[in-house]
Amino acid sequence: MMRVFSKIPRTIKAVGIVSFLLNASTLMVFSLFGLYLHDRLNIDFSMIGFLDGAVESFSFVMKIFSGVMSDIFMNRKFIFLCGACFLFVAKPLEAIATSYWPLFQAKILERLGNGLQSTPRDAIVGDWAPKEIKATCFGFRQSFAALGSVLGAILAAVLLKTSGGNYQFVFWMAAIPSFLAVLVIIFFIKDKRSTVVKSTHQSEKKYRKITVSDI
Repeated sequence: MMRVFSKIPRTIKAVGIVSFLLNASTLMVFSLFGLYLHDRLNIDFSMIGFLDGAVESFSFVMKIFSGVMSDIFMNRKFIFLCGACFLFVAKPLEAIATSYWPLFQAKILERLGNGLQSTPRDAIVGDWAPKEIKATCFGFRQSFAALGSVLGAILAAVLLKTSGGNYQFVFWMAAIPSFLAVLVIIFFIKDKRSTVVKSTHQSEKKYRKITVSDI
């Protein structure tokens, strides 16, 4: 088993770490957000439901958009990084917002970032994964993402209790994993195309641009 994991490319391991950090950061806010809106801001459950549904729809739209753009511009890392930066910036905005609409806007920014980074992230794994362990590589990334979600929710509960119910403090702390994820993307993740020697033969090209006929 260890021999198999040792064959996983370093870039995919870095993507797994980024997934862990971003999911931990997201769940530190997500697990408490509904309680915060209802208990501290006295927002009706119907408005909370509207917020969740609206921001999730933005996230799904961005997943389609970001995947297409990463193919057209042949730069997955940049779009991945932009999504992670949006997630990072959204955390302080969620911490300082004290009313419904500023929180709504911060949440939209967060979900846009989540949708923007998710498709190029998986594409990077697909680009780098060796054919014989492709499923292992995807499983590695997904496992780290799930672990980050679990630990993020636990950490949020612990921080909320130790801070005396200070939701803003937890939201501020959630920015730390997101910032670390941005650093990992910058310094440890590479686009596969940057390591491929360009060829004049169409059959050897790693990427091609999407055309209207493809759509």
